[in-house]
Amino acid sequence: MSCFGVYSIMRFIFLGLIILIGSGSHAQTVKSSFQLNELNGEVLISITIYSGNICNGIEIWRSSDSVSFEVVGTIAGYCGSVSETLNYSFVDENPITNQKSYYKLSLVGLDDTEAKSILVLDFEKENYKITSNPVTSKGFIYFKNTPNSEFTLNLIGLNGQRAYTFAGQGNSFEIEASQYENGTYIFLIENQKGDRLASGKLVILNL
Repeated sequence: MSCFGVYSIMRFIFLGLIILIGSGSHAQTVKSSFQLNELNGEVLISITIYSGNICNGIEIWRSSDSVSFEVVGTIAGYCGSVSETLNYSFVDENPITNQKSYYKLSLVGLDDTEAKSILVLDFEKENYKITSNPVTSKGFIYFKNTPNSEFTLNLIGLNGQRAYTFAGQGNSFEIEASQYENGTYIFLIENQKGDRLASGKLVILNL
């Protein structure tokens, strides 16, 4: 075999090794992950540290604006494993309510995670929450409803006449003020059975 042939074979093997090594290192870039879930007014943070990664404690950071974060909890001690994937959990018992909040993790010895957001609603004595009332540009009506269940929303003027009717799914409704005439409305939200889910007063004020 010529020297050129031997060189070509060696070059092919070398490139193959580079691809294999590169693929392996890429697979290791994801060291951990976490999920956020609202549970009875609290935030459950489910954490997974993948096999081959270890850390010396987990810090849970929270923010109301995704910029300024503060530590709201820690999971102390050795975490992770060189041989298996391990799961951890933390409950934020006093989360930020009625606005979007952000969480991220700092795994000591590993990289910090990216931030994730969640909205926890506190309905207090009412069974709905409006993010902005009067609505001058955009707002949301949140209400208690079974996930993915259909609902009907009616907007009724103070004269008792039905002004708008909408059908939707879930537990929220987006309001674009520019799509409505200025005024005060009574909103009525019902499920498929005709049971009332929420009702209240809504003011539309286009500026």
